[in-house]
Amino acid sequence: MTKLRTAALSDIGNLRSHNEDRYLRNEALGLFGVADGIGGLPGGEEAAQCAVDEVTRGVATCPAGTEPDLTAIVQAANERVIQLGMSISPAMGIGSTLTPTTFELTDARPSPEAYSL
Repeated sequence: MTKLRTAALSDIGNLRSHNEDRYLRNEALGLFGVADGIGGLPGGEEAAQCAVDEVTRGVATCPAGTEPDLTAIVQAANERVIQLGMSISPAMGIGSTLTPTTFELTDARPSPEAYSL
């Protein structure tokens, strides 16, 4: 059986005193990605964590045997971040980037001909 091992690493750089990066790493769900709080806005860490949590929840609750609708899941995560922003920073809001992906690891192996040049 093919196994997948993943890792994530981030660097805050020289300008910030803290890191707002959050990772999606759920091998059981085949869910991976990164969220990064928007610098200059308050609550970047909270926005990134909220986005990661909501996407994980959305994929985890997808009915078995169906492919998750990442567009709808990300839109729902966006709405949740907006709601959170109203409580953290009503005047400015909060924000995060978000880049999720899902994939299924199988034991299917391409034939040698697939790589012939």
